[in-house]
Amino acid sequence: MVIESLLRIWYSYQMVLKKANLDVEIAVDMMALCDSYDTAVLVSGDGDLAYAVNSVSYRGVRVEVVSLRSMTSDSLINVSDRYIDLEAIKEDIQKTPRQSYPYRPLSSMGFFGR
Repeated sequence: MVIESLLRIWYSYQMVLKKANLDVEIAVDMMALCDSYDTAVLVSGDGDLAYAVNSVSYRGVRVEVVSLRSMTSDSLINVSDRYIDLEAIKEDIQKTPRQSYPYRPLSSMGFFGR
């Protein structure tokens, strides 16, 4: 399932703050749809989701949390059935580099009037 949310933008002194606030939408969908799935894979470290994770767990749903440990709430880890640290699986999931190819600047290919 893919959830879209409007990005809220705040302008502050010398910076632009952007936030989507998806935690409420995710929690509501987890609860509303918990009879339709047996395992949820939550890619988030937001501790605000711990209550929803705990609630669906009581209804028989297995919840696996995947995130960076440095950005994950202890309470979310404690209520999940399984926690996967992205750093621990980095080499297994990272994008493989493309095959190298010789670099030729566009100017040598005659694109700039040469």
